[in-house]
Amino acid sequence: MRQTLEGTEISDRGPEVQSTPHSEQKEADLFLASFEALPDRVKETLGEEERRMLREINEKHNVTFEHSLGVATTVDAVWPVFADDLEREGVRYEDMIRSASLHDVGKVALPGCVLKSTLKDEQLTSIFMDFIRQQPDRATDLLRKKGRLSDKRTASDLSQDALTHMDHRDVLPLDFMYRDNPPAMAEIIQSGLDPQMSFMDALRFHEAKSGELIKQSNIPNHELVSVLAGVHHNYDARSEVNYQQDGQSKSLSVVAAEVLHLADVLKAMTTRDQYKPTVKADEALEQLAHMAEQGVFNRDVTQRFVQAIRGK
Repeated sequence: MRQTLEGTEISDRGPEVQSTPHSEQKEADLFLASFEALPDRVKETLGEEERRMLREINEKHNVTFEHSLGVATTVDAVWPVFADDLEREGVRYEDMIRSASLHDVGKVALPGCVLKSTLKDEQLTSIFMDFIRQQPDRATDLLRKKGRLSDKRTASDLSQDALTHMDHRDVLPLDFMYRDNPPAMAEIIQSGLDPQMSFMDALRFHEAKSGELIKQSNIPNHELVSVLAGVHHNYDARSEVNYQQDGQSKSLSVVAAEVLHLADVLKAMTTRDQYKPTVKADEALEQLAHMAEQGVFNRDVTQRFVQAIRGK
């Protein structure tokens, strides 16, 4: 058992597994090695409070920790291209690096069964088929709410091909996925998640939690950093980001959030992930450009971002 940032004790290694001085030292050494590999300016920006939070991320999930450092390194690399725009808005280099480093800190609040899920696509397909058979009305309702099914059709009407290629994590509720796993269900409830939410909705919970945890911290300019980290999945690339700082209402254009969003997606594509295979950097950049053409990302920001990465 260990203490998480929000003060809840959660064991993600099993009740009988205890940390030993040797394993703790190994974790500390690995953390230090990863941290020391960062660009000097990034290291100088991240103070003891930020490092403490990064250690918690590393203890909870090393993959998220390495990803977070990768996003910070990416933001550092593209900073010269966007510096003038961001500084005019009052966003400093330090704000962007802190936001990038801690954008996923909310994942420490997720239960291990969500954050460290090892369920494969074929297993999820089987679970989803069971869900449709056992709870057809609920499955139909959820599919309609997710926009996967018209009001005139039911879950049973879906073809095998449609069922196979559907993102089951975005529909399957936690209480069905883990219905035969009481420890996982207990952890889900303990973490404060609604057992009826989908797996992906539970995973997305970390975004708001990241902003909340940073806002409660003592890191410099934490109000702005918390807002940026809390919207790092900037789903509407045309929206301004509104926030409160020192009691005053302020807003940011799309640039700051979009740079963070692009860095996050690029590193997610090109580094190890238990949910999907990785792709090469050139292919990932091409995908970002393509998604910008489809309106997923802001076109101008994406073009400048891609050119900055390719020009390294």
